[in-house]
Amino acid sequence: PSRVGRGVGSAIAIRDSSFENPYSLADGWRLERGRVLGAATPLQEVMLDERTALDGTRSVRFYATERTRVFQNVVQEVPIQPGVLTRLRVQHKTENVRVEFQQRRADFKVQITFLSHGTPVGEPAVVQGRLGSHAGELLAIEQKTPANATEARIELMCSLSGTAWFDGLVFEVIDDDQQW
Repeated sequence: PSRVGRGVGSAIAIRDSSFENPYSLADGWRLERGRVLGAATPLQEVMLDERTALDGTRSVRFYATERTRVFQNVVQEVPIQPGVLTRLRVQHKTENVRVEFQQRRADFKVQITFLSHGTPVGEPAVVQGRLGSHAGELLAIEQKTPANATEARIELMCSLSGTAWFDGLVFEVIDDDQQW
């Protein structure tokens, strides 16, 4: 099937899904304040990495230590079609990602929150990242879009110590009750 249009097999457009634009953390994606552990500094390092890419020439890299107090999430909203089954796939890699002082294991994840004109509809769909050190692997979330959803908020989060990379996002329709 075509990767454009609507229906099964169609891609749901994510702006700069492989972080190739040198300004992608300002143009297509944005940084939002995530977990705060009691103090205003130091701030987690989130940047584009040209030395490590799982797809293309860049990825987004998260780096923090046990001293990091303020974490950041990489976020984007994309328009969606209501009532279809979707799949978000994300490549991710880690180097010594671990839970330390006041950090929570649950804060290393990819998350989709469906919205209706900016207001959350239901609970977020989540897939956890794997701790430790490992080469690139695929994380995936399959979720049906609510009947009143107009967009999906995609969030990449690593509020733990260590280094994590995310790259090569693919968001697609995998089943559509409204097929022709």
